[in-house]
Amino acid sequence: MFYPALLIFVSLSAAVVLYILGTFITLLFRQYVSPLRGLPGPPSRSFFIGNLKEMHDQENNNLVARWTASYGHTFVYRGFVGGHRLMTTDPLAVSHILGHAYDFPKPDFIRDALAEMAAGHDGLLTVEGNDHHRQRKIISPAFSASHIRTLSPLFHEKACQLRDIWLDIIRHHSLTSSSPPSPNLPSSPSDPLVQPVANPSIDSPHAQPTSPLGHGKPLIHLPNPFAGFEPSKTLHTSNSSTGFSTSVSDGAGLRPRTSKPSSNDVENVMSHTPTSPSQYVTIPSSSSDTGMSPTEGPKVDVLVWLARATLDTIGDAGFGYSFNSLATAARTLRRSRHTIPAPSIPSSTVPPTSAPVDAVSEEGENGAGEEEENELARAFGIIFSTARQFRIFTILQVWFPILRRFKRDNATMQQARATMNRIGMQLITERREEVLNAASKSSRHTTSLISEDGDEKTADGDEDLDERTKGRDLLSVLIRSNASPSLPATQRLTLSETLSQISTFLSAGHETTSSALTWTLYVLAKDPNGHEIQRKLRRELREIHRLHSSAVPSGSSTEEELGAVLNNSYLDVVVRESLRVNSPVTTTMRVALKDSIIPISSPLRSPLPGSDEPLTNGSANIIRLNKGDIISIPIQAINKSKSVYGDDADVFRPERWLEQQTNTVGETTSVPNRRGVQGLWGGILTFLNGNPINGNRACIGYRFSINEIKIFLYVILRDIDFTLDEGIEIEKKVNVVTRPCVKSEPHLGNQMPLRMRYMPPDDI
Repeated sequence: MFYPALLIFVSLSAAVVLYILGTFITLLFRQYVSPLRGLPGPPSRSFFIGNLKEMHDQENNNLVARWTASYGHTFVYRGFVGGHRLMTTDPLAVSHILGHAYDFPKPDFIRDALAEMAAGHDGLLTVEGNDHHRQRKIISPAFSASHIRTLSPLFHEKACQLRDIWLDIIRHHSLTSSSPPSPNLPSSPSDPLVQPVANPSIDSPHAQPTSPLGHGKPLIHLPNPFAGFEPSKTLHTSNSSTGFSTSVSDGAGLRPRTSKPSSNDVENVMSHTPTSPSQYVTIPSSSSDTGMSPTEGPKVDVLVWLARATLDTIGDAGFGYSFNSLATAARTLRRSRHTIPAPSIPSSTVPPTSAPVDAVSEEGENGAGEEEENELARAFGIIFSTARQFRIFTILQVWFPILRRFKRDNATMQQARATMNRIGMQLITERREEVLNAASKSSRHTTSLISEDGDEKTADGDEDLDERTKGRDLLSVLIRSNASPSLPATQRLTLSETLSQISTFLSAGHETTSSALTWTLYVLAKDPNGHEIQRKLRRELREIHRLHSSAVPSGSSTEEELGAVLNNSYLDVVVRESLRVNSPVTTTMRVALKDSIIPISSPLRSPLPGSDEPLTNGSANIIRLNKGDIISIPIQAINKSKSVYGDDADVFRPERWLEQQTNTVGETTSVPNRRGVQGLWGGILTFLNGNPINGNRACIGYRFSINEIKIFLYVILRDIDFTLDEGIEIEKKVNVVTRPCVKSEPHLGNQMPLRMRYMPPDDI
């Protein structure tokens, strides 16, 4: 006799077994009937994971280039349980797939991963089809060329803030070095090329951010803003010669734009227990650490500083929220200087550019207490870092889609999502009220806005609200666009969709840009031609500054100056070449929504090199796909195609874009017009491309990113020279975006240690 509970257990167990067995049988059957079976490709290394282990390190082992050389521009590799996946670098095939984006959307498991990172499925990054078309139409005005240009002064302000922090690092390195400082150090901030920008985000005019601290090999660890965001993260310092060790709490001290920044300059000394070194940047303090002369400048992880700078930028420009991440890091490192005795150096060695380090009050300028940690930064950090973690359950969801219904966030993730939603709603409410207040001053037509409860609020206004609304951030423009009277109510963004755009702006506009800037400084620092590219670019940028600096106060900029920066041809090709050689996103994946035929320009090769076996795919100039087949488009490999860029395609050489060539009809054209995949910008695929009719999944924020990169380089490279120490080998680690890692120091996680040196006006 069966008990009811036992019967239920047996039934459920049988159902699970049958589901698993049925799934595997279905997968095996799909492989057997797949039209991709007859295509050439590398042998599978494992039945369960195929070639995926090899692909994990593809950016360091030149894997796709080797496969392309062996199997042609279009081939198959194996995925989970031996599944066939199409990979193609064929220009015609890639253009067809990306030009019909709604027929070839992201696979569900990719969308789920992006949704975790972007805190929802309703954002532009994750929606597909008609929803994507509707959202993109409303959001596009925020990313128009004219509007992005209005954000250039904000980019300039953040770049000046970062530059001043780095210059202060160089000054303090000279103060604490055992050798006399370089005579090239600026003696005062009156130097026209070293003018600090007036910025309310920094609470003190003598902020001392980060630097080596004295002798005895002390180490300073600066937390990466998105390296984990665990509570009570500490800033660890140590002195191996004296045994002195402290941990200074990294209270983030980040506040919304509407709040007055706190001026607390020091925090209490806390426990002696260091946190994981993988969460921090390590900066050697003396020449004995590296064998380098102190006059060559400090070695600083530029990745973590650029991550904080771009976080501040997207916060202010994206939705009017001040993270103050750079200022917080500067205060934290300045406070750490109080914990280690600095060497006695005569004040005449380096004329002070600001108040001495030890002159800072322990209670801060205004006697403020310990600052609260910024909720939004912490919440997004938790969500973003958790989404990037490798989990077996995520892999199982690829095989068994039903498991996607059983996702369960832990308490930390739930709290982080709740925080993002709460602050996001507050931001939306504030921006909506700003638009309503501006619209109420006019009576030409009625503007309607969706309220939190789904009702409509109305206010009189005219069609052009930009001049009447203070906020120029992307969210404000989005809300104005969504409130347009010409937009049918059924086409407007819902509250949930609007909320999702905030996390989408953060995830898509923060790490990609910081990664691109980091890799640009890297290729300039390791230039094998004696830094000639960096020197030439510096001359160009200083000439722009010379022509425009007399027209504005120091630390400011004019529209003409920033326009000249964005239009400078040599800066343009440097940025273009850097984005070609080091694309922040290296691969994009798509799935066929229906049985499809893909055209190709290069003939397919036989499955076995040298074999006369006919192709079973049907034809040498098309590819047949079944519904559900996965396609991998290797963006980085296409950008480095030797058939397009020549034998030196792997080399960073900006001049290639300035060279001329003669095409087949005798016309002289530039390199960007060579045959190949035509990307959205600059003749490269970094920002993808698309078709406004059949689906445009090209990067909507490419102008934002390019302008930000150019202006940051303009400000930083005028005054600072970057070099890479000999013997340091940088590897690429791909996890959503491509990040650098020192090959000999994998335990320290992502980092980009570059040597910095101040460049005086007469040194170019």
